[in-house]
Amino acid sequence: MRIKKYARSRKTSVAQITERLFAILTASSTDNKNDEISPLVKSFSTDGVNIPAGFDCKKALEEAKDEKYL
Repeated sequence: MRIKKYARSRKTSVAQITERLFAILTASSTDNKNDEISPLVKSFSTDGVNIPAGFDCKKALEEAKDEKYL
């Protein structure tokens, strides 16, 4: 197995390599500054938009397409 040969050549164990890999993966995902919501996406907010209860999005889309294409 390639991982065992790699570990042997680095004088370490497969478990240590795996642990380091997971440490790197989890650190990069929690420290990632790109997880913040950009101002552009924040501008898409629906604040102030009143959507009636029971509004059928699919029906509204179908009606809009019918109006546009028929």
